Amino acid sequence: TMSWGASCWRSLTVGIILTSIYANEKSFLVMPDDITFLDLGLQIAQEREAIGIAIDRVLESGVLMNGVELGEFERELAEWHGGDEVEVVGVASGTSAIGLLMRAAGIGAGDEVIVPAFSCPATWFGVADAGAVPVAVDVEFGSRLIDPERVSAAVTDRTRAVLAVHLYGQCCAMDSLRAVCVRHGLRLFVDGAQSIGIRSGGSRVAALGDGAAVSFYPTKNLGALDDAGAVLTCDAALAERVRSLREYGRDGAGCYRLKGTNGRMGEMQAAVLRFRLGTLEEGNARRETLARRYLEGLAGLEEFGVSLPGNESASVWHLFVMSIAGREKLRERLKTEGIGTAVHYPVSMEDMECFRDVGGGDCEWARRLADEVVSLPLHPRLAVGDLERICDVVWEEVRKLSAA
Repeated sequence: TMSWGASCWRSLTVGIILTSIYANEKSFLVMPDDITFLDLGLQIAQEREAIGIAIDRVLESGVLMNGVELGEFERELAEWHGGDEVEVVGVASGTSAIGLLMRAAGIGAGDEVIVPAFSCPATWFGVADAGAVPVAVDVEFGSRLIDPERVSAAVTDRTRAVLAVHLYGQCCAMDSLRAVCVRHGLRLFVDGAQSIGIRSGGSRVAALGDGAAVSFYPTKNLGALDDAGAVLTCDAALAERVRSLREYGRDGAGCYRLKGTNGRMGEMQAAVLRFRLGTLEEGNARRETLARRYLEGLAGLEEFGVSLPGNESASVWHLFVMSIAGREKLRERLKTEGIGTAVHYPVSMEDMECFRDVGGGDCEWARRLADEVVSLPLHPRLAVGDLERICDVVWEEVRKLSAA
């Protein structure tokens, strides 16, 4: 039985976490009254008892950092990926995971890392955090994923690695990218922030490249209650360096041999992630079912210049993203119907002011996608009836825009 003090602490902790999540989500997602883009409050309400049990374990242990929960989560996530050789290192965020992965690989000042021009800004910031230079390569318009042929053309004598992004939950062309990296002597890393559990050639391990950075931000398929992330790799030496770097560069003997940082994942996040990992397979399957319903309900929009997600690559369907020239008119119509949307992402990375000094190539597809992409609601709690209503409104507005 919990003590009165522990009970108070749990209530206070959960309250603070929920308030923080709501504030963060509201800052960048449309939150209408009818069909929300993403309702984290509903998810948490359905999981409240299990979340409370997870938090209770941490409070009763009195260990808030580097305890049993983190170690068990790392072990369980490694096993879930299906390879005995996989190692998981829990860290503070997905962005931190990218930076630590780069630094652990010895990538730093003056080194170039090839990245897609169209991605979440965290991809570029993680590379920059290591002191390296992100080099923009255009994506394929249909898949929205990095183009292997353009990767090969972007290699210079300063290139050290390729950081591919499994954007929206889709899997990049790993075999083609690996061939490019082998030919040029490069490391192949993955930003898997949106693709936990994705398979390449049927293997989750193959989708990790030489190492993958993943995010457990609350909106992800596997989300924590705050920022959290991990590095996954089959390279034991690389994993050990990440473990050291996340602890200021300290080794197992307590000596500080590397210039590290504070990049740890807390015990509460690890405890909640352990519970949610057990529901991830079911959640991803539900996402795929809903995505297929979207594809069926929106089939034919291509005749009106709309681009829908393709079926040519594996996906865990973190997002359902279409592109349309009249994006803002479509979003406004959906908003008036009480349907939330989001844009992932509104700016090609090479066009961001903070990266103008880096420069880039002619990334026309990335710029076009930034102008046209719109994300429709897609999460395990989305009702099929709501999805069908969304499809009906999209069809009505697309026909209207086409006739104008």
